Parts: sequence; C-alpha cells; structure tokens
Amino acid sequence: TSGITLAAFGSGLPPQTQAHFTIDGRAFTGGVNDKAYLWATDTGRIISSVSIPASLRSTPSFGAIAAVKLSPNRRTLAVGVHNLLLVYDLDRSISPPRQIAAHRGFISGLGFSKDGAVLWTSGSERNIKAWNTTSWEQLSSFETSTPTRALPNISRDGSLVAVCDQADTVRVIETRPRKWFNRIGTATKSVHSVRFDPPGDKLAAVSSDGSVRVWRADGTSIWTWGSSEFGVEAVTFSPDGLRLFVARQDGQIITADALTGA
Repeated sequence: TSGITLAAFGSGLPPQTQAHFTIDGRAFTGGVNDKAYLWATDTGRIISSVSIPASLRSTPSFGAIAAVKLSPNRRTLAVGVHNLLLVYDLDRSISPPRQIAAHRGFISGLGFSKDGAVLWTSGSERNIKAWNTTSWEQLSSFETSTPTRALPNISRDGSLVAVCDQADTVRVIETRPRKWFNRIGTATKSVHSVRFDPPGDKLAAVSSDGSVRVWRADGTSIWTWGSSEFGVEAVTFSPDGLRLFVARQDGQIITADALTGA
C-alpha cells in the first residue's frame, strides 16, 4: 500500500512468461529459461523451483515457459511449455513431472479453481480445456470461433469458465457437463477482460470502448456503464465481492459498488 519496492527479482524474464500471485498473495510464480519458480513476495527468496526435463529442453520445439500456476493447497505446480502441461508434485520434488499433451497449439495460459479441483488450460488453436486435478483426466474441451482477447477466468468451485473473444462475446462454460452454459452479447468493441466474483455469482466484463457490464452467472444483467473516451483494460472484484475495480487506458483505476455500479 505504500508504493515502495519490497524486493527486486532481476531481469531476463522472457516476454511470454506471466508472473502470477498465489491466492494468499504471499508468493508468486514465473518461469525463467528452463526453470519454473515460486518466490516469496516480501523478500524475493526462492521458495521452490523445478526444472523442465532434459528430454524436452533438447527438442527443437522447446521454447519459453508460457505459464506457471501453484495450486491453492500449495502442493502442485502446473507449468505450460509448448503444447505440454507439466504437473509437478512439490511434496516429491525429485519425481519427474506428469506430462500431458494438452493442446495442438502452444499453451497460452492456465489456472486453478479456488478449491483446486479443476485446472483450465488455453491453447493457441483457440481451444480451452478443463482437467480434474486428482485423476488429471480431461473434463471438457471447447473451441472458440475467434481468438480469445484475454485469459479465461474460472469460478471458485471450478464449475464455470468465462471466456471473452474478439467477436464481442462473453461465453460462460460449464466444465463438467461439457456444453456451453450461456452466451452473453456485449459491446460493439473487443472485450478486454472478464472476471467472476469470489462466490461465482456475478460476472463482470470490460471493453475497448470503455463500457463495463455486470451480470449474474445465468446471464441476467445487473448494471452497465456506457462507453467512454477511455478504453478499459482489466477488471477484478474485491475478495468479499462487494467492490469492482476497473483499470482504464489513461492509467486510472475506478472502483464501484459491485451490485449497483455506484
């Protein structure tokens, strides 16, 4: 909250690598060269690191680590490399990772549900998949008609995934029945970000024309902010789900009541 630098973690992060905080905010993950790391947020100390298997590093298709996520129970590290999902058991760090050929194209993102029961992965072939994190069997797979505009967002219990694409559409997917749950038309411009609130009851989306929309998970509209001169890049809910925070392209962060928009 003070805006001061707590720790510096060096340079050299490949541009494809995304750094992500853990749910409790005490650590964050990322990939550097051929290793995936878990760092302490307050000190920058390396809590844990895992190496990409040598057999993969020697292949012509090996590239930068695209995404790294820690499970809510802090026991599993999921890593996306090329089209492979690598699953590391941190309780048995010397064991090789489980390798899953998750996608036809490059893995562009991944994330756990807040209860840790489901992991989603997205691929460059415009495909989104959900995985059971106990058996690592595929729960569902969905194709989008156009490239996604931002990474998908999963509800707390892993039952719903929200996806925004470049066809001005937000789609809500039920992961377990393997069907589209709802399709919500949005603004006339590209959707930049979509987020569930922590309970999974509400869904917010923001667009390049500056509009902000909030729905119930069944698609019923709650409130809307019309377009403005500044596009909106990102949106998120407070941990209690009562406030909405919107990041505009002019650098301002706007907050509103999640139920009324006031």
